[in-house]
Parts: sequence; C-alpha cells; structure tokens
Amino acid sequence: LPADAAPDAVAASALAAIAAATALTGLLLFGIGAARIGSAFRFVPYSVVAGFLVASGCLLIAGGFRVATGARMDLFDLERLSVDASQYAGQFAFAAGFVVAVALIRLRLRQFYVLPLAFFGLIALVYAYLTLRPGAGDAGWFLAPGTHPLDDVGVGLHAFGGMRLADAAPFVFGSFGEIAAVAVITAMAVVLNTSGLEAVWKTNADIDRDFRVNGLANILSGALGGIAGNISLNR
Repeated sequence: LPADAAPDAVAASALAAIAAATALTGLLLFGIGAARIGSAFRFVPYSVVAGFLVASGCLLIAGGFRVATGARMDLFDLERLSVDASQYAGQFAFAAGFVVAVALIRLRLRQFYVLPLAFFGLIALVYAYLTLRPGAGDAGWFLAPGTHPLDDVGVGLHAFGGMRLADAAPFVFGSFGEIAAVAVITAMAVVLNTSGLEAVWKTNADIDRDFRVNGLANILSGALGGIAGNISLNR
C-alpha cells in the first residue's frame, strides 16, 4: 500500500485480504475432499514436512520473543537482536521461567487443565505483585497505549464502510502468493492433524470428509471476515 494510505484504508485492505485467504483456503480444502484426492497429500515428502515444521517453529519462537519483550526478533540483524536481548533480558527470563515451570508441572500432572490454571495463576501473581509495588507497572513489562499501529483505528466491520471492495482488490491480488501459501499450509496441517488422530486412536480416518468439513468451515468463516484455520490437536 502507498506510504500515505489512510489508516482506515490499510485496515480495510488487510481485513479484505484475510477474508480472501480464508475463502480461498475453504475452496481448496473442499475441492480436495470433493475430488476424493485427500489421500494423495499423505505422500508429501519428509523434507517438505520438515521444512514446514522448522518454519512453524521459527515463527513461534519469534512470536514468543515479541510477546515477551515487545521487540522483533530479526535473525538477519544479529547486532540489533543482541541489543534487544540484553535490554529485555528480564522479560525474556521471566517468560522462559514460566515455560520451564509449566513443563515441570506437566511431568507430574498430565490433566488438561494444568496449562489454563498455570496462566490464571500467573496472572494472579502478577496483579498481587503490582498491588504490593504499584510503580512496577511502568518498567516496560506491559503493552503501552499507542504501541500498535492500529490502536487509533476502529478495526471492525465498519472499517469497510468508507472503502469500496474495488479499492481493496489491487492489494488482495498483489498478495495472491501469500494467500495461496496460507491455503496450502492449511491443507498440510489438516493432513498432519488427521494422521496424528489416526495414530492416537489406531484407526483410519476418512481424510476426504475431513477436507470437506474444514473447507466448508473456512468458506463460512471467510464470508464473515474470519481467519483461516483447521481442527487442531493442540487447541
């Protein structure tokens, strides 16, 4: 988008691209299931699956670093990354400590409620600490107002109000490569999750039906402006 684009236009274009990605994902998944070629996706080479998992892991690590510190993890700018890492060492150590604590607890307790209880417990501890030390909240440990580029934009259904679909079309078509990647990655995720369920339950799933159901769900979600997704074991 142009550098001088209005914030509402940026928000509307992004939302239109998200909806288009979700709808295209739904059409691809449903088409695979309707054509009954879902089993062909089981023969994706190990190297492709490995690359998919490695890339997902890198995104999770970078996202976790961003959430914990507020700084971007840029592996191509190691000098700035080292400065950010030293500046936010406390926040990163706190996040790492939480991860280790949850991992140790899960070694003893395998119940599903351990993780949500750990999050709520941490929130309670943080607020108890802030009650005892009121000034601690000003040390860069929380999201500050105005730090997000869309803070001052009313992002929602009304973001489309001042912008015709034709205005967002060039941005959507210009992002077709990324949108297609979303659709293909979601198709791979459906196969990986279905295979995991088959291994757990020791049975054969109707993968074409899985594709059709996930496809219809994404088509409906895209029509309502939702984000592409699929049934996921870890959720």
